[in-house]
Amino acid sequence: VTSEISELANNKLKLKQFLEKEWLPTIDGIYTNKSEIIEEYFNKNEHYFFKDPLGVSGYWFWSNQKNSLKEILAWYKWKDLIIEQVIEKEDSPSIQFCIYGGSNKKAIIFGFTDQILEWGQHYMGNESPSRYHHHKNISEEFIRQSEIIINYLINIGYVWFGGIDFMVSTNKEIYATEVNA
Repeated sequence: VTSEISELANNKLKLKQFLEKEWLPTIDGIYTNKSEIIEEYFNKNEHYFFKDPLGVSGYWFWSNQKNSLKEILAWYKWKDLIIEQVIEKEDSPSIQFCIYGGSNKKAIIFGFTDQILEWGQHYMGNESPSRYHHHKNISEEFIRQSEIIINYLINIGYVWFGGIDFMVSTNKEIYATEVNA
């Protein structure tokens, strides 16, 4: 896999745009490279995350309740940021997969785990199996969304192992949040 394909496969903004195009669930928010829009969302009463599309493991996320506007503006450097309203989450499961083959690529999902996150944000590891493994409707939704995302990765030329991270809201909505390819 080229570095360009790897970067594209790991890009949270490209994933969010794909999810929107496919009518898959997304967390309310926008993406922008305009400092005045970043400031507008920073000044809202609701809690927002400001995410670098290539940040990993919970790093390169800023918050309008934990960071200053000056910190966020210093780091974003006029590139697109994803701004999403913070939702109450119950857990952060992950699907592990492998894409393989030549011109006729195939994929296999081989893991369904729960992430261990320090302070609910920074990746520390996984526990297996996921606590949702035996919840038929919920586990089927993880697989459904994962298959669509894996097809997206095949179409951009990604081959190898990866993981798709999700969030489950307190009202059981399931959101894909990133691909670790």
